[in-house]
Amino acid sequence: MILINQINYFKLVNCVAIIPARGGSKGIPLKNLQKVGGLPLVVRTIKAALSSNFINAVYVSSDSDEILMQAFLNGAVAIKRPEELADDQSSTDPVLIHALEKIEENTKYDIDYIVLLQCTSAFTTSIEIDKTIDKLIKNDIHDAAFAVSESHSFLWSYDSNLKQTKPVNHDFPKSRKRRQDLNKTYKELGSVYVINKQSFKIHKNRFGKNPIPVLVDSLNSFLEIDDIKDLNIARQIFNFEQNNFIGKDFIEKVLKIKLFIMDFDGVFTDNMVGTLQSGEEFVLCSKFDSLGLAMLKKLNIKLIILTSEKNESVYKRAKKLNIECIYSVFSKKEMINNLMLEFNLNKENIAFMGNDINDICAAKSVSLFFCPNDSHERIKEIADYSTKLSGGHGAIREVCDLFLQFKTNVI
Repeated sequence: MILINQINYFKLVNCVAIIPARGGSKGIPLKNLQKVGGLPLVVRTIKAALSSNFINAVYVSSDSDEILMQAFLNGAVAIKRPEELADDQSSTDPVLIHALEKIEENTKYDIDYIVLLQCTSAFTTSIEIDKTIDKLIKNDIHDAAFAVSESHSFLWSYDSNLKQTKPVNHDFPKSRKRRQDLNKTYKELGSVYVINKQSFKIHKNRFGKNPIPVLVDSLNSFLEIDDIKDLNIARQIFNFEQNNFIGKDFIEKVLKIKLFIMDFDGVFTDNMVGTLQSGEEFVLCSKFDSLGLAMLKKLNIKLIILTSEKNESVYKRAKKLNIECIYSVFSKKEMINNLMLEFNLNKENIAFMGNDINDICAAKSVSLFFCPNDSHERIKEIADYSTKLSGGHGAIREVCDLFLQFKTNVI
């Protein structure tokens, strides 16, 4: 039991979260184990639930041993789901009924509220969860609550039998209303549902008899993951919203940087290469990057190009920029550690910019890891900052501008 003293009333409640996460999926194989922001969807949901001020225990219901192992390793209780509740036709409410039966068989305390969380809503936060729970607990009229976003669209319905289109939240054929004057409609996010346990047992569904929609500010309003396109969009949203969050810790790290190490291909270039009739290769670089790097030198930040490709164009470009270029057949991590000793620096003094999986090893040896926005997906997941610009098209300049912004009053 927990005492909810974060809000202006005192009430003992017992909330359990149930996360359905079956192994099979037509749209995406093992969908609930797919990663967004470096974490499997099921783990992201577990962590949000464990951070709630209301939830006492988190349960994951699955037919997949791999998902159940992830649940166990991340602080949730695993519930093995029978095969008949794990096919494509299985609905969520029977899964909740089965899970609740198993929970009550193995616990002695009473449960007041059941919180259903769905992994396909990748951006659920403890704030979203707590707001939905709090709204239900504070009222005596509704027996369930669910997270929603407000719709500002003109909604229509179509009767295929009558071949007739009808307005839902506006008057037709009367003159068109302004969008802000439409009747309020809400989009069910699919992320958070809360129901009184007794009501759930009576009505056997997550909405009970009289649910209340709870308006939340959530990235889940933009999508629910169903297919691979949704998954890729979710990863893009994460990279934009989370990786590029500039807080106090990020700024403090920037202020300590004395050495900026950069990969060449895909960072200085767009990873494309041209071949002349003579057989010589050429690459294109951005002049915007050149000016940014010149300004960093004035801040006494040492610049080094570290590449695993032995290419004459790399050395010529480095010479033009007056930047030291190091060719390394060894791991970049080892070379960075050598540079750290050579220049008498600590990890907190070094930043790195790379774009592909061979740069992953460098991440643990530096304080800040940057990457262009067209980098490999695994790189974007671990980067401290993913630029809005792509490699060879000003990505380096964007990082230089960040350094200048916080180290000087130039920008």
